[in-house]
Amino acid sequence: MTVLVDTGVLYADHDTDATRHDVASEALEAVFDGEVGQPYASDYVFDDAVPMGGDGQETHEVAGHERDPMLSGDG
Repeated sequence: MTVLVDTGVLYADHDTDATRHDVASEALEAVFDGEVGQPYASDYVFDDAVPMGGDGQETHEVAGHERDPMLSGDG
C-alpha cells in the first residue's frame, strides 16, 4: 500500500504555531515509521513544499528541512 503525503501536512508539521501541527507531526511520524505503507509525494507536491528559490537564508533552511527527509525516506 502507498500513502500520498500532501503539502498541507508538510506545512503544518513545519509550522509549530499551526493549529494542526501536533496532528501533522504524529501523522508524518507514522508515515516515516512505515505504519501506513510506502510514502509517496508527487512532483507537484515536492515542488510546492520545497521552494527552489526565495528571498533569504530562512527560505533555504525551510526547503532543506522539508526536502531532505523526502529524498532520503527518513523522517
